[in-house]
Amino acid sequence: MIGIAGIIQNYLSDNDNVYVDLMPATPSECICIYDVAGRSPDFTFDGTKFRKPSIQVVVRSYTYDNGYSILQDVIESIENLEGTTQDGYQFLVVEQTSDVFSWDFADEKNRTYKCFAVNFNLEIFKQ
Repeated sequence: MIGIAGIIQNYLSDNDNVYVDLMPATPSECICIYDVAGRSPDFTFDGTKFRKPSIQVVVRSYTYDNGYSILQDVIESIENLEGTTQDGYQFLVVEQTSDVFSWDFADEKNRTYKCFAVNFNLEIFKQ
């Protein structure tokens, strides 16, 4: 069974450097989608479950401008999920819940990268 981060990874498949729940050491510039704690699901009287997961998107890049630009493109793509069906899940709500935040990252060879992240709450329904 594929998780929500995996569904987002598949959806962003035009970018080969998208990973799920573990940012690899290489490539140096990449995107990682993390499943993070969401909200309690809602159930209808007939037992239908509306899940409310959350995700975090992290971009690692050599430069501030490039990383920020990549993240903005990803934000726009994820926002376009609302009202679509992906891998059997209907995306009812896609809500960005944080502004972009950033930090510097240095690897074991002391190369410095810029990292950016943003969070989303989702409301989904399995069809």
